[in-house]
Amino acid sequence: MKKAVSVTIMCWLSMLSVAAGASGLEFPIHLQFTLKNLHDQASKNTKPVVTSDYVTLQEDGTGEFDFLSNDSDKDKDLLKIVAVSALHGEVRLLPNGRVQYIPAAHFNGQDEITYLLSDGRSVPIEGTAFITVNSVNDAPLTTNDEVTLIANTQVNIDVLANDSDIDGDALTLSEVSAKQGHVLISNNLVQYTPYFDYDGPDEITYSVSDSNGGVSVGRVSVTVLKENKLPPIITAQQALHMDEDTQFDLKLSHFVYSDVDSLPEDIRLEVGSGANYQVKDLTVIPNEHYYGELSVPVTLFDGKHRSEVFNTTLTVAPINDPPGNEAIMTFGIVKGEKFALFMSGMVRDPDIDYNPEGGLDPRLEQFRYIFNKDATGTDDKGWTVNGGRFLQIPGERNGRVEYIPPSDPNISSDYVFFFVYDDMGARSGRGEITIEIKESKSSPVIRFHDSIPAVVEDQPFSLDMNAFRILYQGSFSNNHKLHWVIPNEPGRYTYDAATNLITIDPLFEGTDLNVFVQVSDGVSNSGSYRVPVRLIQVNEAPIVFDAEFTLTGQQSGEIHFRTGMLIDPEAQAAPGLLDRFTYQFMTPSGSADNKTKLGKIVRVPGQPHGVFRYVADPGSTGKEVVPFWVTDEQGLQSQQGFILFNLENNEPDTGLKEFALSIDKATAKAGDSVTLSWSVQAHATTYRVWHKVDAGQWQVLKSNAQAGQHQFVLGQFNVSTYYVEACTATSQCWRSKSTSLSQTKGQTGKKQVIFIHTDLLGSPVAESTN
Repeated sequence: MKKAVSVTIMCWLSMLSVAAGASGLEFPIHLQFTLKNLHDQASKNTKPVVTSDYVTLQEDGTGEFDFLSNDSDKDKDLLKIVAVSALHGEVRLLPNGRVQYIPAAHFNGQDEITYLLSDGRSVPIEGTAFITVNSVNDAPLTTNDEVTLIANTQVNIDVLANDSDIDGDALTLSEVSAKQGHVLISNNLVQYTPYFDYDGPDEITYSVSDSNGGVSVGRVSVTVLKENKLPPIITAQQALHMDEDTQFDLKLSHFVYSDVDSLPEDIRLEVGSGANYQVKDLTVIPNEHYYGELSVPVTLFDGKHRSEVFNTTLTVAPINDPPGNEAIMTFGIVKGEKFALFMSGMVRDPDIDYNPEGGLDPRLEQFRYIFNKDATGTDDKGWTVNGGRFLQIPGERNGRVEYIPPSDPNISSDYVFFFVYDDMGARSGRGEITIEIKESKSSPVIRFHDSIPAVVEDQPFSLDMNAFRILYQGSFSNNHKLHWVIPNEPGRYTYDAATNLITIDPLFEGTDLNVFVQVSDGVSNSGSYRVPVRLIQVNEAPIVFDAEFTLTGQQSGEIHFRTGMLIDPEAQAAPGLLDRFTYQFMTPSGSADNKTKLGKIVRVPGQPHGVFRYVADPGSTGKEVVPFWVTDEQGLQSQQGFILFNLENNEPDTGLKEFALSIDKATAKAGDSVTLSWSVQAHATTYRVWHKVDAGQWQVLKSNAQAGQHQFVLGQFNVSTYYVEACTATSQCWRSKSTSLSQTKGQTGKKQVIFIHTDLLGSPVAESTN
C-alpha cells in the first residue's frame, strides 16, 4: 500500500516541478530529493502477469468470481481490478475485489468478461475471463384466458394459443381442472362442460408442459350465462331515414333489444317482406320511385328462439326523378300524310300521377321535348334524320306536336331521337321514333295501348288486342284481322300461340315485366312494341332436386340443400330467407328425430342452416331412398324430392377415442348373468351395446343402455364378443375396446377357462385363468 501512495505522490510532485519550472520558480531541495527517489522506484517496477480465467454457470444464474487468484506481480504489489465489462451480460465490481456476472435473460452460450488490472504503479493492463453459460430448460409462459358460454352447452378452448416457450419447445396440456364443470383434454384443447343448469363464474386451471420437463400453470376465467330459454325482445328502434330510389342496410345496432340468456354474437337480425319494397338479406329496397313510410317487420333469432315481430318504420324521402323515356315507337304513314303526337303520352314521369287526370298536371306545361338526329341530346329544332320535322301545334297543350314528312318523295322511312326535360331540369333517357312511309297502308303499325291490368306473377295471362291502337289498312278498326307474334324471352316468359297465354318464368322476380310484341296479318308483321306489365308478387313454393351419395364404411354424408338441391324464387333475391326454411324427411310432416329406415339425418353444428349429415346405422348396407320436402318461411311446401344413399362396407368403426370395457367375471356359461362396465363418457347421451356370436355379424344387444354398465344373461355360444358405442346428441360416436368371452362346459372338476380380448385391429388375444 505504501508503494501505491508513493507513486501517486511522485506523480503529483512531478507535475508541480514542471509547473514551477515553467513559472521561473525553483522547486525546494528536499522535495526534489523525494521526487527523484519516487521516480527511481517507478522505473524499477515490473508489470503484473495476467492469466485468462475460464468459468461456467447456468442460464439465468448469477456468479461471483475471483479473477485475481491466478494473476501475479513479481514486485509483490497489491493487485486490484479497476474496470470490468462483458459482451452479453451485466458485471459489477464488488467491494471485496470479486466480480459479479449476471447473464442476459435466457442467454446461453459463450461470453467474455474484460477487466483492467492495476498494481498501483504502472498503467493498468487488460485481462480476459471466458464464460460458458450452460443452457437450462425454461418453463412455458402462460397467459390467462377468458371464455363465455351458455349453460348446458360445451366449449372447446385453445388455451395454448396465447402461451409460449422461450426455448421453442412444443407445448402439451397435461392436467386440467374446474370447480363448476367437467373438463377434459381433447386434441390439445380444453373441453369444458358446466354442471347441469349451472350459471355463474368458474375458473379452469390447467398445466402445460414442454418437451424437456418444464411445467407451468395457466388459468381460464369462465362466465356461464343462463341457458337459452327465452327469446330476444325488441323494445325500440332508432329513427331511420333514406332517399327514394336508394337502398337501406338494416343493422342490429338500429334496435334496442334485450336477451338475458344469449351471447351477443349469437343474435341475428332477420328482415321480413312487406308492401312497397323488396328485401335482400338485411337490405331494404323500396319499389322504384316509392316514397313515404315503409313498415318493415323484423325479428331477432338467438340460435334457438325467435323474437316477436317488430314493425320497423323506415321513412323514404322523395327526390326528383327524371322522366322515364326509353320508348321505341314505330308509326306508319302514307306518303305526304301528317300525323299528330301527344308527347306527354309517350313519357312517364315518376313524380306525376297520370291516372286518371294526371295528364292535366300543370307541371307538364313546363316540360321540354328535344328532337335530335344523332342521339347526342342537342336540340335540332324538331328536324329528323331524313328531312321530316316535329313542330308544336299552335294553340295546343305543351307537347302536342305534328309530324311533317320529308319533301323528297323517294324517302321511305324516317327516324329521330328525342329527350324530355322535366319542370326541374332533369333529363330523361333517349327515346326513338321511327316513321315508315309507304305508298299505301298495308303493314300493321302499333301506335299505343291502353293501360294493362296487373297480373299475378305465377299465373299465365293474355294480352287483349282490343286494348291496342293499331293502324291497319287505313283504319284503327281492323284488329280482328290480326294475330299476335310474341317471341319467347328465356328467363322471363314464354308464349303459347295455341292458347294465346304468356307464362312467366317461375324464377323471375320483379315488379314489372316487359313483353315485346308484334302483330301480323299473315303476310307482314308490325315493328316490335314494348308492353310493360305490372306484376302482383306472390310467395312461390321452393323447388327441390334429387341427389345421390355413396358412403363407404362409417363415412357420413353431408347434404348441402343450398348447393344444387334447392331453388326458391323469393330467396334468390333475399338469401336470408333460407335461414327460416324447414326440412322434412320420410313424410311431408317429417319423421321422429329424422329417423330413416337405415340411419338418421342430423343437423351439422356450426354449418349454415340447411346442412345435414346422414348417419347410417352400423352394419347397414345396400341402398336407401329418403324422400324429403322443404317448407319456406310462409309455410309453402315444395314438391317431393329424393336422396339416394348407397351404403358400402358399413362395418362398425373402431374409432379413435376408444375407452376401456370390462366384464364382471372371468368365467361364464350359458344362463349366467354378466355385467359389462365402462367409464361414463363426457358429453355422451346414448350408449349402444354391440355383440357378435362366434363368427357371426355384429348386432345391437342394447340400443339405449344405462350409462356405465349393462347386465344381461348369456345364451349358447362358443365365443361372444362385445363393445360399447357412445354417441352425442348430434350423433358423433366413438367406441370402446372389444372384449370377448369363451363359454365353459359343465359344472364340476378343474377347468381351464379362456378369457379372450381383442386389440383394436380385431386380432384375438387369449389368456388362461388356471
